Amino acid sequence: MPNGNAIVIMKPESHPDGSFSLTSTGEGFGDPGFYFVVHARDGMASFVVPTWQICLRRIERFRRFRVFLPQEVRSFAEGVAVILDAYLSGELTYTVLTARR
Repeated sequence: MPNGNAIVIMKPESHPDGSFSLTSTGEGFGDPGFYFVVHARDGMASFVVPTWQICLRRIERFRRFRVFLPQEVRSFAEGVAVILDAYLSGELTYTVLTARR
């Protein structure tokens, strides 16, 4: 994103069978999850649809691996197409709130 970036904070977890997983589920700010960092708010709405289009392309590319992901991540991934359609139809809008010190 030209006016900021997106960050995914993952939490590693090891399992008794020796495998591990990465989760991005959290309860609040600073927890594992997906964050947009915005440096300027003017014109940000024009970046929303391309961002969801990129997400959808990546989800489609890695669809065969979804069985290894936590249910929360699979549910989110299945909803990305719905979110994109809602933005494109105008039923869903986007607002960016920014603050500076």
